[in-house]
Amino acid sequence: MKKIVWFSVLTLLLSCTVLFSGCTEKKQNSGAGESPSLNDSSVQSQNSLPGEIPDISGVKFEDAAFEYDGQSHALEVYDLPNGVTVSYENNGQTDAGEYTVKARLSYGGKTLSDLEAKLEIRPKNARVLIDDLEFTLGDTYELTYKTEGFLPGDDPKISLSLDAGTGGIKQVTGVCENANYKVTFEGGKCIISAALFDSSDLSGSSPFLPDYAPFALYDTSLFSNSVITEISFPFYGLASGYTVSSANLYMPVYVVKSDFTTSKSQCTVENGKKILLDFTGKLSGVKQGDWLTVKDLHIELEEGETLAFGDADMAVLPGFLRNDGRYGFWNRIFGSKGQNNHSLVLKIVGYSRDGQNPDDPDNNKNSPMISFLGDSISTYSGWSNNTSYNGTIGNNAVWFPNGNYAGADMAVTDTWWYRVAKQLGYEICVNNSYSGSVVKDSQTYNVRARNLHNNKGKEPDVIVIFMGVNDFAANTAVGTYDGGAVPPTSPSTFSEAYGRMLYNMMQEYENAEIYCCTFLPDRKRFSGDTNGIGASIEEYNGAIRTIARNMGAELIDLYDACGIDATNISTYTVDRLHPNAAGMALIAETVSSKIGRASEKAA
Repeated sequence: MKKIVWFSVLTLLLSCTVLFSGCTEKKQNSGAGESPSLNDSSVQSQNSLPGEIPDISGVKFEDAAFEYDGQSHALEVYDLPNGVTVSYENNGQTDAGEYTVKARLSYGGKTLSDLEAKLEIRPKNARVLIDDLEFTLGDTYELTYKTEGFLPGDDPKISLSLDAGTGGIKQVTGVCENANYKVTFEGGKCIISAALFDSSDLSGSSPFLPDYAPFALYDTSLFSNSVITEISFPFYGLASGYTVSSANLYMPVYVVKSDFTTSKSQCTVENGKKILLDFTGKLSGVKQGDWLTVKDLHIELEEGETLAFGDADMAVLPGFLRNDGRYGFWNRIFGSKGQNNHSLVLKIVGYSRDGQNPDDPDNNKNSPMISFLGDSISTYSGWSNNTSYNGTIGNNAVWFPNGNYAGADMAVTDTWWYRVAKQLGYEICVNNSYSGSVVKDSQTYNVRARNLHNNKGKEPDVIVIFMGVNDFAANTAVGTYDGGAVPPTSPSTFSEAYGRMLYNMMQEYENAEIYCCTFLPDRKRFSGDTNGIGASIEEYNGAIRTIARNMGAELIDLYDACGIDATNISTYTVDRLHPNAAGMALIAETVSSKIGRASEKAA
């Protein structure tokens, strides 16, 4: 009996030993998706009992790279034989950098091998969009920016700086001190105007003599190769026949050659060589001697050009000082000019273009270029008809700025296309827009579509087309062309002409991204959605959508997306067709958003 009991107890003890051994069993890491402990822990395989040394030749410990995402990342040993343990050193990292991770393989308490691999956490791409600035030297300013791509809660650690000690075109520079990000800085073009001429210290001035104007300074090199942003002069009354309530209260300014060989017929509002300083409705309560100032100008003078002020037809009379040659002038610039012992009383603010013109491609070799093809909605005097951009656009008719409609005399910075360029950090290559132009015109689809490069040979990276409303108003047949075949060379319908325009553009600028915009309601000329031949806006815009899709262009559906429609057209336009500043802002936001998203996707 005792032997039997003893045997039973021994059997029971052995069973407990086996059970205990099973309870302490550890499993090998299973592979991808599971990270090892981040505290240099050990990992041991199943049935890890001492015995014959396992073969570790198949063990894998490989380099790996991750993008910074605010989370910890670690390397892992794979394919461990049974019984082999691993411990890590320098594993589990969050911040961007390159780390050498060590893995020690052990068996039965003895080291089998020390392995190394590289853990790389790459900086996350991000953008800093620096706001452009325009101010006058000495004014206070603030450098502001927006960010894209930074993780919520992370401090971008952005610092901006600007050399604002002198006037001219300056670039705001930025530094990101957060090493977890690879930052691209965009925008930040700063225009600092300064006094180019100031004779305001003169006193005892008299009114200009219109019959002897225009006048130009003796120093004809003073304004050469500059951009004029602001003009001020003392008010000395109105020409005969005018009152403060009269229309067309202008004081003209001309851009002429320094040798005065320019004829008056060569200076027009359309080509930007004649600028009308408009004081219509702005002179009530203004007294003689009060200073008048026109800001937000953009008068470009080439090398060897100067300014001439006034003419025989001007309504607003500035002042000058008699018998004082300190700031003397020449008169009768367009006729038998003569030198006078008189002084101009003026303040001219602007900046030199020498080596720093923001729209000179030679000074912006790394900046993307954008061009526009449009009608009156996209025009602006001195821009869409400026031959310094493209020699073929000098005769382009312009509509903006327009003093005949409240809100239409906006600054160029309020226009939709200027906003788009600045919001996206692009430089304007060419704005080839023409007031009243239609797509179904060979000058549009054959000529203007091929003249979106600038005089320096720079081609646009992006082209935006915003046309069609004048074809709708002209009762042009829509047609059935859908972009599925090569368009006819002599189009007879709107759709054929739009296809030919896009085709020519793609042939000329094969590397450019082209965006086609649908057009907005036209309540100036039509009360409903159909024109004189019964064709609807939707038919024309439908053709644009289809052609853009089938020919591989991008579509910006302004009609559906920008928020301007038949119910609020009067709120966002000056005449139920041409946008005011608020309407321009809505268009710009839609266009910028579409181009920005497409650029991010391509990147």
